[in-house]
Amino acid sequence: ARLPLTLSTSIAFSSPLFMTALSALILKEPVGVHRWAAVAVGFIGVLIMVHPDPAHMAVAGTVLALVGAMGAAGAMIAIREIGRTEQGPTIVFYFTLAGAVLGLASAPFGWIMPDPMTLALLIAAGLIGGTGQLFLTEALRRAPVAVVAPFDYTQLVWASLIGFFVWGETPRALTLVGALVVAASGVYILLRETRGFRRG
Repeated sequence: ARLPLTLSTSIAFSSPLFMTALSALILKEPVGVHRWAAVAVGFIGVLIMVHPDPAHMAVAGTVLALVGAMGAAGAMIAIREIGRTEQGPTIVFYFTLAGAVLGLASAPFGWIMPDPMTLALLIAAGLIGGTGQLFLTEALRRAPVAVVAPFDYTQLVWASLIGFFVWGETPRALTLVGALVVAASGVYILLRETRGFRRG
């Protein structure tokens, strides 16, 4: 509400940087120079894709966006830690339950009864989002956060593809360049991690 969408998105996608830092500080997971470099390159790719305009920066909105990015990173770190003793479906259930309770608490401040089509889309979004959360939770249980975090950047790639196939939106040249940088960052980390597993 306080920032241009592109700037808000670019700040939100700084979350993997916080995740990598927190995984080293809290979980004591090793984060080498190569992973730090790949995460930084991925973030540069995000900036290329969203092309933020500093002229529209608002201090309050920027602070809120950074707090949101850190909060998302903290949630992923918590999932990684809880995943040592709990199964993925259990974590997702309570994660979803907490979100539902907090969401219902906001109902008195502007509830609007959805029409049948909107309701169907909301249900579909819930099912798809829940499935994605299951996969993400399982990924965080099985791999270090620093390995999983950079792939968070690919959400912009998928958003561009969905925009093209569903609404006919043609990605800008900068979006394609940024997508290649993001993909290269994630693949590089995956290849290095795979090599490490093979050596082990």
